[in-house]
Amino acid sequence: MAIFFKDKRGDILTGVITFPIIAFIVIFGFLYIHAEQVRAGVSMASREAAREYGIQLGQANNDPSLIATAQFRAREKARDVLHTEGLFDQNQDFNNGQPDGSQRDATISFTNNGVWTTCTITYYLPNLFSGSERLISHNTWMSKFFKIQVTSASKYEETEK
Repeated sequence: MAIFFKDKRGDILTGVITFPIIAFIVIFGFLYIHAEQVRAGVSMASREAAREYGIQLGQANNDPSLIATAQFRAREKARDVLHTEGLFDQNQDFNNGQPDGSQRDATISFTNNGVWTTCTITYYLPNLFSGSERLISHNTWMSKFFKIQVTSASKYEETEK
């Protein structure tokens, strides 16, 4: 009789210990895969925007009045890619600063040195786990969002003469 109870208790104890470990690994795996999908989409948008910016500046032949137009077209290209990847809503645009933490958002910046153009996109993904911490205490150590920053570069692409 004592052996029967020992086996049952051992089986329950094994289940109590292994279930949270397996659940943590599965949840962490899903979060990691989702974050990698988001990073890949943001990276694709950054590459496309840097390339578009390089094409536009190459065609502008360093005309300062066309730099704003080049940035606008590159922003539109990045926004279209983010929308296609499902990371932006249809009418959503880039923000100038950090979001409030309740929705996805992104910032974009461009630089050029006369030969190379770079595009940096910072994508803010809301952290769903930070809400539970805020219920317990006013100050939280957890960030309200995950920040994914991607920088891509492209060379000027001049038009044929």
